[in-house]
Amino acid sequence: MKTIVALVLTFAFAATVHSQIFPTARPCPGRICIGCTNFPTCCPHVNGVCCRSGLNCCPAGFTCTADEKICFRLGVSGQTIQVSSHHSSAAFEVKEPL
Repeated sequence: MKTIVALVLTFAFAATVHSQIFPTARPCPGRICIGCTNFPTCCPHVNGVCCRSGLNCCPAGFTCTADEKICFRLGVSGQTIQVSSHHSSAAFEVKEPL
């Protein structure tokens, strides 16, 4: 019983400390880039794929151009489909105070 109480108190303390250190941080669940650098990053696309630099990302199934400005993929009939790439950010985005 003492062990359970100690664990609960430890987790409560850790959560409190984290909220004090990172009061405006929020995770980006489901929007973590795949294939980024050593650090996971947020992407506006669900299951987005990072471009080589790790600074931009594309929707799943798309590939970045060399300059990372465009994401492209081949459509069913062989046509090229293009969309703009998006800037990715740290895995915990910091909200600006209002």
